[in-house]
Amino acid sequence: MKDYSRVYVAVPTRGQVDWNTVLALQEARDTYGLPPIHYQAGRMSVSDTRAKIVQDFLASDAEVLLSIDDDVIPHPTFPEIVQHDVDVVGCPYPMIRSLASICVPAVFEPGVNGQAQIRRDPYGQQGLQEVYAIGTGCIAIQRRVLEHPKLKHNPFMYGFDTHGILVESDDLKFCRRVRKAGFEVYCDYSRPADHMCNGVSLWNLHSAYEAALLRVQEAQRGAPRPIILG
Repeated sequence: MKDYSRVYVAVPTRGQVDWNTVLALQEARDTYGLPPIHYQAGRMSVSDTRAKIVQDFLASDAEVLLSIDDDVIPHPTFPEIVQHDVDVVGCPYPMIRSLASICVPAVFEPGVNGQAQIRRDPYGQQGLQEVYAIGTGCIAIQRRVLEHPKLKHNPFMYGFDTHGILVESDDLKFCRRVRKAGFEVYCDYSRPADHMCNGVSLWNLHSAYEAALLRVQEAQRGAPRPIILG
């Protein structure tokens, strides 16, 4: 069992940490005996901020890096993901993709030309599952991963094409490099996180979409509709 005092908890931020995130982290720190939380601020890209966190982590004696984005509100038991005997594991949190304009968990499967795409069955997933890639808004990374020669220096970098156009986010490229180095990526669906977007809870939107989908599926199966009185 991992010692929670040997977990390095960090928050990459550009200076505006959601108060819900702060409260959730403080409660988890007190409940699990986590060390002081490290807030790494930076005005450049999030890739730069994450790189600084990794270097500070490697300079410490911590066993696991637990990183939470400044607009993600983790599940109350999120520190327990470090107890999974896996290389990288994240908690699912909702996001909105422009192509779909609906909330889905930031969990991905292989797409065209090796690019990651949102998994085609985003709703109703449970337990610990190996995945192709996951958003890094709430993620635990074992030291052995970040000490690997192919990942030790700037593990979080964006992917650009030959014209300098961004084609891959830092979290998706990180997961691809992790798997290429021989490690595995997992998602713990039992500990979902919320994601705040301009003060709006994307989890509430995600839950509404999921509930609507379940109603449609029940109707398609010919399930009887409830009788509403009054």
